[in-house]
Amino acid sequence: MHQIRVGFVIALVLAASIAQGESRIRVVRPETLDRILMPFVGEAAVADQYWASQFWARNQSDRSITMFFPFPCQIGEGCGPLQEFELAPHQTFIDPTYSGARGVFLHVEKGAFRDLTYTLRVEDVAGLRVTGVVFGGTELPLVSADQFSSALTLLNVPVGGGARKLLRVYGSTAEAMGVTIRIYASQGDRDILLATQRLDLQAGRKESGYDAYPAFAVVDLTATIAALQNQAAQGRLAIQVLADGNAQAWAFLALLEPGDRSFTAITPGR
Repeated sequence: MHQIRVGFVIALVLAASIAQGESRIRVVRPETLDRILMPFVGEAAVADQYWASQFWARNQSDRSITMFFPFPCQIGEGCGPLQEFELAPHQTFIDPTYSGARGVFLHVEKGAFRDLTYTLRVEDVAGLRVTGVVFGGTELPLVSADQFSSALTLLNVPVGGGARKLLRVYGSTAEAMGVTIRIYASQGDRDILLATQRLDLQAGRKESGYDAYPAFAVVDLTATIAALQNQAAQGRLAIQVLADGNAQAWAFLALLEPGDRSFTAITPGR
């Protein structure tokens, strides 16, 4: 197991609460929180790599920001649905303790997400000792509710090169859902449909009624895209993800080059 330094701040908060015979957990209503997707948290094997994440956040405002997130419970009687953490004005927060290789929802008090400056970096750490090391790697966005959509498009997807192409799709809630993936070539003002396939997202998980982990699926599009290479205008394609019914999704395409510890992340256009 790779030694990843995570959760130091929260561990101290939790330890202090237990020592004082107090609980920092309180009941909050979902409508008072904004649900934010973190597309990868923790560490896990992904294709031929071993990804690990590092998250830094800073409160840029002059007031405290309350955040809630799922994390491994260390108390025998249970921890409740979400763990609360208070980020003081101009305080920096490093590494949450939860593990969500399929993605995890961070809950922030409504309207406060705009006051957070953050960086979520993911890197292949196979064979490395990374305790105390600040990651380089790939920057991934945190995804607010308005960035999920019933139809989203990844533009300028290269067909050439030796990169493995993994499409990772997330639901806006924990409910299982389905999507249709369409791959297009653009020629002038026309989009030409080249391939279509279905993808079912497995249900995430709720914690006492809260969406803690999103619905998720990953599909390797390497062979599909390679087969379309001769039809791609200027060596580029577009990938559209259409959610079933009233569901909404977000996705990114990871381009994994052999031997590289970082990867290229193609995210939806705005």
